[in-house]
Amino acid sequence: MLKNKNCVDCKTCAECTNCIDCEGCRGCESCKKCIYCRYCVKCIDSKFCEGCRGCESCKSCVDSKYCFNCVKCQKCLNCSYSINCQRCEDCTGCVDCEYSKYCSSSKGLSECEQCKGCLFCEKCISCIDCRNCVECEACIDCTSCKYCHDCHGLTGKQYCINNKQYTEMEYLTILNGKNCTNCIECEASINCKDCKRCQYCIDCTRCTDCFYCYNLYDEQYCINNIKYTKEEYLEKLKSL
Repeated sequence: MLKNKNCVDCKTCAECTNCIDCEGCRGCESCKKCIYCRYCVKCIDSKFCEGCRGCESCKSCVDSKYCFNCVKCQKCLNCSYSINCQRCEDCTGCVDCEYSKYCSSSKGLSECEQCKGCLFCEKCISCIDCRNCVECEACIDCTSCKYCHDCHGLTGKQYCINNKQYTEMEYLTILNGKNCTNCIECEASINCKDCKRCQYCIDCTRCTDCFYCYNLYDEQYCINNIKYTKEEYLEKLKSL
């Protein structure tokens, strides 16, 4: 042992502090049962790791923190049972992923979040069993899709919501409608507040059952800012 401090049962270690039963380590601190690790802190039963902290049962990882049973992962945080991942957080059972969070049982993901069982997807959120998809959200069993939301079983599609095809502008407008405040059952609306069952509306407040309206307040049964009776409104919607 060379320049070690307060180490117990360590072999061929150098510049380590408060380590127990380690072998061939260098510059480690408070590690246990580690083999040939470098500059790790509070790691347990890990091998060939470097710059890791709080990891357990890992092998050949670099600059990772609080990971468990990972192999060849770099700069990962709170990951487990993952292989060859980079800069991932809170992932489990993933392989060859990068910059992803809260994913599980997936491979080849990039910048994904909360995906499960997905393969080679990019910038997807909350998808399950999807393959080669880009910027999809809440999709299931889709393949080679782009910009889809709440879809299932689609292949080669883009700008779909609930398996319904939209133009790019329609798709973006619908999604932007999520920025409305306290709205219920509204669709494709922007900057609306406290509205109910409104569609394609902009800057409306406290409106109900309106379609393609803008800058309205406390209105109901309007289409293109024109007031109708309930019966007229429902009849005109059928032709739109």
